[in-house]
Amino acid sequence: MEFTTTELWLTLLHTAATIISSITGFGGMLLFFGLGSFLLPDVKVLLFLSAISGWFKVLTSAYLFRADIQWPIVRRTLLYGFPFTAVGAYLNGFISSRLFQLLIGAFILLFLLSRSFPPHRRPRLTLQSPALAPSLGVWGFISGLVGAGGPIIVAIMQALSLPKRAFVATLQLLFLISISIKGPFYYHVPSPYTDNLPLISLFIVLSILGSFIGKALNDRLSESFFQKLVITLLFISAINLLL
Repeated sequence: MEFTTTELWLTLLHTAATIISSITGFGGMLLFFGLGSFLLPDVKVLLFLSAISGWFKVLTSAYLFRADIQWPIVRRTLLYGFPFTAVGAYLNGFISSRLFQLLIGAFILLFLLSRSFPPHRRPRLTLQSPALAPSLGVWGFISGLVGAGGPIIVAIMQALSLPKRAFVATLQLLFLISISIKGPFYYHVPSPYTDNLPLISLFIVLSILGSFIGKALNDRLSESFFQKLVITLLFISAINLLL
């Protein structure tokens, strides 16, 4: 089956976002939403496509890093975070595409603002911190409502000072559970793309492949360069979404 020019560009963009997120650890799906909005005005369609393919990506990563998963954090997130994911995903169906687009743009700008703080000024958490439960709740709700709450949970994991492999492993499992909860709520989006099985299949295959490529490149390329690149592209994306 032949793909349209828009579909091919979306596929390339999503693959690049997958690789970049595997290298930098953040920003991949926000980048897909932001730059993808130049191709498709309805960001909710992008949300659906990323949820389907993203599930297979994080499933692959969670399996590869399964030995380093921090189960106490997972258990607390199941209790304090994921119930709010379902609430946010349910409410997503009641907001307009334009409002959703504005929320994504504002969320990107807030994320970029949070990255401007130096590491020593960022908060620290432990499993016993009173702030952990509400933090997980906020992440769960925003993740369900906006579909891209990754930066919040990344900040929480950083505040917990996890080792690198434990950081990656735990995040991937949390993303896997989160997408499993909110994905079914996003399927209601009416679009020819939501029933395009060849396109969805291609997204899934390239998403998994992109995870392996990103993992292989992680130790070989400059993470600081990619972080600066992603931040620049995110800023451009936010302006496009808000205008």
